[in-house]
Amino acid sequence: GGVLVFVQFSNLLIYSYNDKTDSDVTYTVKISITGAYNITWKNDDGTTIDTTTVKMDTVPTHADPVKAADEQYIYTFAGWTPEVVAATADAEYTATFNSTDKQVAAVVEMFSALPDPENVTVNDKAAIEAAGYAFAALTNAQKALIAPAAVARYRAIAEAFAAVNQAAADQAAVKGVTYLINQIPAEVTENDKEAVENARKAYEMLTDAQKALIDADTLAKLEAAEEALFPKLVNDSEIVTAAPTVGEKISVKGAASGGSGDYTYAFYYKKSSRTDWYAMAPAFTTKRAAFKPTMALKYDIKVVVKDADGNTEEKIFTLKVKTPLVNNSEIITTDPKVGEKVRVKGAASGGAGGYTYAFYSRKSSKTEWRAMAPEFTTKSAAFKPASAAGYDIKVVVKDAEGRTAEQIYKVAVTA
Repeated sequence: GGVLVFVQFSNLLIYSYNDKTDSDVTYTVKISITGAYNITWKNDDGTTIDTTTVKMDTVPTHADPVKAADEQYIYTFAGWTPEVVAATADAEYTATFNSTDKQVAAVVEMFSALPDPENVTVNDKAAIEAAGYAFAALTNAQKALIAPAAVARYRAIAEAFAAVNQAAADQAAVKGVTYLINQIPAEVTENDKEAVENARKAYEMLTDAQKALIDADTLAKLEAAEEALFPKLVNDSEIVTAAPTVGEKISVKGAASGGSGDYTYAFYYKKSSRTDWYAMAPAFTTKRAAFKPTMALKYDIKVVVKDADGNTEEKIFTLKVKTPLVNNSEIITTDPKVGEKVRVKGAASGGAGGYTYAFYSRKSSKTEWRAMAPEFTTKSAAFKPASAAGYDIKVVVKDAEGRTAEQIYKVAVTA
């Protein structure tokens, strides 16, 4: 047989084979490289984690190391430095870590755990509020470390929860009031007064948005019960002075019905172009009041009635105050003689216009007036005195709103 010769160098192992011992000829030579390198793995503080061996030209690997959290930060493995490459010699690699503020990380985790805005329910209240409190407790510098998109998402979630929570609160409130109203019987008696009053109080405590959620038929049932048990307070007050003029008192009379009786009144007035009201009398002390307008324009008059239970109802009137109606009629005939016509011409100003006139005459010694023409049909009239005496002539002017003003003239008729 042949002879196998081993020659060992540092990183080389040579195999040599000679198939004949008595020959100087070598037929086969095989050379193989069996090199291996030591790889040292270290923490970022320089301490050694581990040392491993890897074959030449092989990329070494190692499990990701873990760095314990401290009071402020938690750490996650970022990679090795320098970059790990195929081994061609002994090498050393040091672990690097990313640090994350513990409080910031906790908030980010809480944010991430929340449902998307469209999936928020009232059951998410505790988690949403906890995340909000945790975020609020961060410093501005810590808040800046959280991705704006994450903060925006949380705010959208919080807004969605507020809407969902309000909707749930609205429904709960509406359900409670609806229940109270539905407990009122169809035919109410005096024994049902308290139940009706409680239902009304509960309804009035609702917001406008919640009131809008009450079914129309349900509300109508409450109102029908109230009308049967508590007649609605009605303000029946009226203006006594129908067509006022400047300087003329405008009288107002308080009147009411329904409610709980024992009515008292408050009277106010203002120019329609103004906003401030002025009391016509001390409030709730009288049943009548009046004031004198000083200008020819529109005035508003407000009457507030209050019943024994403190319920109030107001009523507002608007009146147009005119300038006073003035009778400017005149006697046309001067120094009249017996048998001569005494002519009178009607004239007026102020008031509401549309003037008509009535003309009357009498001897000054008499009391009875005689019409000189059909009343309010003509603008002038005349009569023939039958004797030399003193005569009275009366002219009455009436405007379109029924105001009247009269004027009496004295005429001496000679023979």
